[in-house]
Order: sequence, then structure tokens, then C-alpha cells
Amino acid sequence: MADGTLAAPRAPDCSGQRANSLQRFTRRRSTIAFLMTVPLLTVVLGLIAYPAGYGIYLSLLNRRMTEFAGFLNYEIVFDSDTFWNVAWQSCICAVTAVLAQALIGFWLSIFAVPMVPWLGDGNWARTAIIIVNVWYGAPFFMIMYLAALKSVPEQLYEAAEIDGASSWQRLRYITLPMMANIISITVLFSLIVTFANYDIVRVLTNGGPRDLTHVFASYAFQVGILSGNIPRGAAVSLFMLPVLAICAFFVLRGVTRRNKEQM
Repeated sequence: MADGTLAAPRAPDCSGQRANSLQRFTRRRSTIAFLMTVPLLTVVLGLIAYPAGYGIYLSLLNRRMTEFAGFLNYEIVFDSDTFWNVAWQSCICAVTAVLAQALIGFWLSIFAVPMVPWLGDGNWARTAIIIVNVWYGAPFFMIMYLAALKSVPEQLYEAAEIDGASSWQRLRYITLPMMANIISITVLFSLIVTFANYDIVRVLTNGGPRDLTHVFASYAFQVGILSGNIPRGAAVSLFMLPVLAICAFFVLRGVTRRNKEQM
């Protein structure tokens, strides 16, 4: 200083040092990576590790879950013939299924890559979409038809068998008429869903090649969202509404008529 006095020494800025240390800590890549994996680790611990550990703990209790029984449950299980039958059956099912999947997958991979341009040619790409759609929707038809078959009275089949009806005649005059309503509603529902199917086309071909595999849903997305013309995309998506409405009207009218005839 000009007057010859010495300035008092400054106290260290602890808050600034702490802020710098914190910034250096958060900037470390390993720390950031760990912090980003914390949600996943929490999910793994909560949904996998904890249930697994709790299952091990339960296996060491008695039947009433009031006392620690050690390995008594394992000893009882290992002495059971049923357990070893289940183990043998599980091994047979698992090994056979995995081998079949491996062989079929290997054969399909060879068939799909050197021989057929599944997604490179328009006709084959359309065929691939249809195959995936069939594979995806067939279980729904199976469940609906199975429920309908369970509702057909057995007395009708017994009476037809006594009258000498063949298997085809029982199917033609008993099974199909009794399932007509379920078949009509299932086909209508599947038709609506298939016209609006977006995910299969989006994942497999995205409408290509050369827009040859678009359906209404995927084309409406391309026109309305990707191209920025939302009104035109809405027009594309609503094009099938009157057609499907007419189909639904006739299908539901047929269902109502058959219900009145059966009453």
C-alpha cells in the first residue's frame, strides 16, 4: 500500500474450491457413466436381484415360513420321483426346442440371404409383410375360434353322429353355422387392424422400395409427418373409413339377423 501498511491476508475461498471440485468430479467420464447407469441398476436390483435373493431365502424356510429349515426343502425335492421326471421332461423340451429353432433359423437364414431379396424387391417385400402379418395375427384367430368351438353344444355332434353325418357334414352344418358370428366379428376386427397396421411396414421396409409396400397408416405418416402436410396425411388415413364403416354395417347386421334366427 502507499501508506506502508500491509494488507491482511485473504481467507481462502472455500466455496469456490468446493464448486471447482464438484465440477471436476461431475466432468469425469466414469462418474457420468455411472450416474447414467444408476436407473438401470436400480431396475435390475429391484426386479431381478431382489426377487432372486428373496426366492433363495424362501427356499430355506419351513412350510409355514416361520422357521429356518436350511437345506431340508432341497433334500425333500431331490428325493421325489416327480421332481426328477419334471427335470427330465424340462431337459427334453428345452433341448429339442432349441435345436429345432437353431436348425430352422439356420435354414431360413440361408434361404433368406443368398436366394430371395426379401426387402430389396417390391413383390418379395410385399410378401414378407404379408407373412409377418399372418404370423402376427394367426394366434388371435386361433384364440377366438377356440372359444367359439368350446361353446358349441356336444349334443349336436352326438345327434349328428347318430344320424350318420360325416366329419365334413358336421363341420358344414354344425360347426360353421355355430361359429358364423365369431368368424364375422373376428374377420372384421382383423381387417380394420390390418388396414391400420403401421409398425410392421415401418420396421421391415418403411414403405420401400419405391413406395411399393406402403399401407394407409404408413403412407399417411409419410405424407403427414415426414413431408409436413398434416391435412393431406389425415385425408389419406381417413380414406378407408367409409369403406370399413359399410363393411362393419353389413357384418353386424348379419350377426344380428343370425341371433334373431337362433332365438
